[in-house]
Amino acid sequence: MVKAEAGIGQGILLPTSIHIPELPQDFDLKRRVTASKLIATLAEHTDLPTDYTTEQDLERVSPQQIDSGLIVGTTEARRLYKEHEIQSVYQGVGFSALHYVKINRSPSDLASSTFSNTLSANLSRPEEERLSIEESQEVANRSAGHALESLVGIQEGLIKDLSVQLTHLRAFRDAIRARGRAHYSGRNLDVIRKTVDTVVSSDLEIAYLNRVWADQGVDLGDLKRALIYNLYGRKGHNNTRLLLWRQYISMAGQHTRKQLVVAKGAIGKSRRELEHFEPYLERGRQKIEDAQ
Repeated sequence: MVKAEAGIGQGILLPTSIHIPELPQDFDLKRRVTASKLIATLAEHTDLPTDYTTEQDLERVSPQQIDSGLIVGTTEARRLYKEHEIQSVYQGVGFSALHYVKINRSPSDLASSTFSNTLSANLSRPEEERLSIEESQEVANRSAGHALESLVGIQEGLIKDLSVQLTHLRAFRDAIRARGRAHYSGRNLDVIRKTVDTVVSSDLEIAYLNRVWADQGVDLGDLKRALIYNLYGRKGHNNTRLLLWRQYISMAGQHTRKQLVVAKGAIGKSRRELEHFEPYLERGRQKIEDAQ
């Protein structure tokens, strides 16, 4: 079995060596194809043996088991942080490490620390190079505003990514439902399929952290193998695979919608904090215009 390393602090997981299966090179990507045909082709091409994973790991990566680790109550989130230093839950909703850092930062704390650091930087200069108190406060407020602008931009990017993610989940769900009807070229449908695969795998990583499976001796690499088997194994049993795909998509779609609600709430806080610094930013922009 492939072994994965898991870092509990900050909710960071190191990548495993499990990759998303690829279509055979002779597959016609230009022709329209149904989701059923695409998944069946991937299963046949991947050709996973029955001993690729274990029944226990298959149970752990069921949509229901993963789902139970995606939404965590406030009390449980505090316990996870206190006992295991797990930081992946924001307002009860699980996020990947990459997304968590984009919404967890307090806008007011960011503004305050940037303001203080800018003032300290001015005081560390030689006395003859220091700005006056009034000038240094103006610059510090402007720096805080720029930091908040950057945070808002990052959070806007997160919301865009989650929105695209949700669109792809819905598109592949509809493609599976449209049995016998091909609405996408092989190339476009495979792009959507890979997004779904990536989202479900990310949700597994979140659940792995929040359910503290590492402390139970459960290996993330083994779970990813089990997930790959659920999505692309069982050659010849396409109906079973399609049912699992629908269940995983439903799970991931509900989770993504909740992430979007939380992310939009976070950016709302950031924008409200930014409003306090708009006068300083405007004066800065005007100063640049006057100098040109």
